[in-house]
Amino acid sequence: MRSLSRYPAFVAVLLLALSSSPVRAAESPTNPPGVAPTPAVTGAPPAGIATSLLVNGDFETNSYPPNGCFFNQANATINANMPGITAFGPANEIDATRSPTNCLFGGVPQSGESKLGIHRQSAQFGNIGDEFSFQLTGAVSSGSTYTITFYAWSILSGDPDIGTIDIGLSSVAAAFGTLVWTTAQPSTSSWSFMSTSFVAPVNASYLTVRVTPGLQAWIHVDNFALEPGGATANTSRSWGTLKTLYRD
Repeated sequence: MRSLSRYPAFVAVLLLALSSSPVRAAESPTNPPGVAPTPAVTGAPPAGIATSLLVNGDFETNSYPPNGCFFNQANATINANMPGITAFGPANEIDATRSPTNCLFGGVPQSGESKLGIHRQSAQFGNIGDEFSFQLTGAVSSGSTYTITFYAWSILSGDPDIGTIDIGLSSVAAAFGTLVWTTAQPSTSSWSFMSTSFVAPVNASYLTVRVTPGLQAWIHVDNFALEPGGATANTSRSWGTLKTLYRD
């Protein structure tokens, strides 16, 4: 688990004891089929995003007390307070906020007052990590194209690596399932807008999220959306790696 010494004593936090979990081997990412992922882009998403298939994609529907910063939450506590979200990672220590402040780390929530922090532990502790899933309002169909967007902010307070985020598809809420995308590294000083289109390799009822295995990293995430359909990534020759998305 993360050392709690980095959280100042005057922060209003709810610290719950973590249950011990068996160490599991880190999984190796594989390249997903379909459209190649686009690098992280910092800024606002493109206009015209349809209604998301994710339940509670911005984490704003929750029963946490207002003006609170809740670190190292047990999976069961996350699940009891956030409808549509299932926490299941063996690290068992997701951070949740319901506050207009940044809770001393990263930035204020990208949307509303709630964000989550997910962590991948060091090799000394088996490189286990936090993982969670979103319930979908409609099933993802194998062979169909979807676009995923969200925001991420890497926190280097106490963890040496910037890390990346894995996105997966699963038929059950408490298993990561099949990897469909590994993001670029998020910024360590602002919210990075992440977006890609992919062809679903499996049927699924849940979209899953974790810090990529292999590195020790702590990343805040917010404002997820998943929509049917693809997007075309167009690299400007005069703007370096900046990507713009155009609806098909």
